Amino acid sequence: MNTKRALFVLVGPPSIGKTSWVDDHHPDAFLVSRDDCVDAVRKPLGLRYSDMFSPQNLSRYRKDIDLLFKENVKCALESDRDIVVDLTNMGVKARRRALGIIRGRESQFTTVAVVFDHRGKEQLVWESVQRRSKRINDKFVPRHILADMFQRFEMPTTSEGFDRVEFADTKKAIGA
Repeated sequence: MNTKRALFVLVGPPSIGKTSWVDDHHPDAFLVSRDDCVDAVRKPLGLRYSDMFSPQNLSRYRKDIDLLFKENVKCALESDRDIVVDLTNMGVKARRRALGIIRGRESQFTTVAVVFDHRGKEQLVWESVQRRSKRINDKFVPRHILADMFQRFEMPTTSEGFDRVEFADTKKAIGA
C-alpha cells in the first residue's frame, strides 16, 4: 500500500515556535528552511545572520542562497520523508510558492498549513524575538519589520490548496 507523504507549510512570525514544533512533532521530516541556506552561506564568511540582510550583502549573496534553497527543495522531493517548509509564509502568495515545491506531485502528498497564530499576542512575539536575538547574539528582527509581517498576515484556508489547516500551540515559545 502506498501512503502519502505530508507537506507541512508553517505559518507564523519569527520566534513563535515553528522550528521547535518541527523538533517536537516531526523530527524526521525533511526541513526546507531559507534560514538554513543563509547560515550555510554566511558561516564560512564569518558573517552574522543579521549581516546578510544589509543591501550590499543581500545583493552579493542572494544568488548563492537561492541556489542552495533550490537544491534543498530538490533533495526534499527526492527523499522519502515528509517535508516541512519552515518559513514565515504569512500571505497567500508565499504559501502558493511553498505549495509549488510539490507541483506535479500533488497526488503524492497530503498538504497541511500549520498556523502559529500571533493575533492578540504581538507584544509576546516581539519579546520572544528580542530574547532569541540576545541569547544567540544575532537574528535581530526590527520591530517595524515584525509589524509589517503582522499586518500582511492572511489566515490560510483549504481553498489555497491545503488538505487541512491546523493550529499549533505557541505557549512553549511565547507563553501564550
